[in-house]
Amino acid sequence: MGATRELAFTLPWAIMNPTAIFRGIREEGEPDWFCYCAVPSKRYDYRTGESRLTQRGRVFVVYVDADRIIYNWRWEPADASNGDLPQNYTQRFDERTL
Repeated sequence: MGATRELAFTLPWAIMNPTAIFRGIREEGEPDWFCYCAVPSKRYDYRTGESRLTQRGRVFVVYVDADRIIYNWRWEPADASNGDLPQNYTQRFDERTL
């Protein structure tokens, strides 16, 4: 239930309220793909579906391919220097577009 709620609520919120958008996913070797980053105020327990406060030091990321199809999303550790961005963002992406 939690994964379903994350897909239904957290993912759309992250796409509409990004803290950053990066172009060029180096680990995938895809210069035209995007990563949307956001820090929603809540998350969902994967087993029970219950709403919980977002864990401090976590960022929600959504990966979008060149055809603008969402192909992956997940919570990742936040960067130590900027809690709104994923860990090692300067090495992982080609450019920041937002």
